[in-house]
Amino acid sequence: NTLSVIKAQTTGVHVAVTAFDLALHAEAVIIGRVTDDQDRPLPGAKITVLRRAYVAGEKRLVQEITTTAGVDGLFTVDSLPNGSYYLVAFAPRGAEKTKTSDVTYVPTFYPSAIDGYAAAPIRIRGPGEIGGIDIAVRKARAFSVRGKLTMVDEQPSEEYTVQLTPADLHSFAY
Repeated sequence: NTLSVIKAQTTGVHVAVTAFDLALHAEAVIIGRVTDDQDRPLPGAKITVLRRAYVAGEKRLVQEITTTAGVDGLFTVDSLPNGSYYLVAFAPRGAEKTKTSDVTYVPTFYPSAIDGYAAAPIRIRGPGEIGGIDIAVRKARAFSVRGKLTMVDEQPSEEYTVQLTPADLHSFAY
């Protein structure tokens, strides 16, 4: 698609006309739904779109876009150019484990895999909608890690995030 733009500017009795064309690239949209392990919608779930890129000489998954599922669990990710993407869904904070169980919702890759190596890429080859990208967020045994973040030159802030990543999952770190 091309958008033609014409700009006319008047200064006194002179009129300057500038014309140019802008090439518009259509991009893809991913549409899907996030549910729990009982096929109920997970409103407020976070969906992160990842793509492979080289970081410090290693091929890794890096974060592209994050969106939030609506009250019906539906999500839309738009403005994606051609490429291969991975999706990972996170249950909303209210869906965390109970104090009596060490089983909780865990980050789940499309199509409902808790192991990043089992994640399926979504390949985008041109504009259009890619629907049916549904993720059932899985439960697994989880552990709590406690600690204190200390800073050398600054005071600790709630803006910092500490993330644990399995050592054997380096190519899926993000």
